[in-house]
Amino acid sequence: MPVTIDPRRHDAVLFDLDAVVTGAPVSDSTVALVRQLRDVGVGAAVFSSHRASADVLAAVGLSDLFEVRVDGSTDAAVLAKAAQRVGARPGRCVVIAPAEDAITAARDGGFALVIGLDATGRHADALRGRGADVVVTELSEVVVRTGDQRMSVLPDATSALLDEAEGVQRPAVFFDFDGTLSDIVDDPDAARLTDGAGEALQRLAAHCPVAVLSGRDLAASVSASGCPGSGMRAATASS
Repeated sequence: MPVTIDPRRHDAVLFDLDAVVTGAPVSDSTVALVRQLRDVGVGAAVFSSHRASADVLAAVGLSDLFEVRVDGSTDAAVLAKAAQRVGARPGRCVVIAPAEDAITAARDGGFALVIGLDATGRHADALRGRGADVVVTELSEVVVRTGDQRMSVLPDATSALLDEAEGVQRPAVFFDFDGTLSDIVDDPDAARLTDGAGEALQRLAAHCPVAVLSGRDLAASVSASGCPGSGMRAATASS
């Protein structure tokens, strides 16, 4: 089943060098995927336990494919460094790797999506056991969603609301919880605020009343959203 890189949730993809150079010649799907990422504004970096990833990429004709390369190891610190250099937070990065230690490092590092690459079809269970969200047999199974802007480059909603509220004596802002402040998840009890949402709500609540609406019971709404705080309220609603 294909797995999707979504620019609304993912700012960058970090490739283990061994996921890029899986044979000779290098698969066209590798080059196509990186170019698709570029087209939608999603960054791409390569990391490696080797000391000379630039030489390895040059040997297979991919010198210009990755602007960011980080060598040294495949631990969480190196992955975090690669994310930083490509201008993204781990929580908004995808990691693609065939090695179990790299999968573990990505999971431990809090990366948004961890994709295991199992070219032989014999190690999928092991990769999932180490923390892979999904396992593919080749990079052609990874698709890129198009037509959306990256969430991180959209205008700040808090600033926009405050600009619109100028001259209004007492504005109030209502947010739906599920799918707006949190991702849609299979288990409603597992829903949590997305990164930065709580801080944005608190900043907005300093200027006007803020309410969070949800179909769940009131106690669950308060627990999941962090409301009520100063100027914030949680409420239940039915459709």
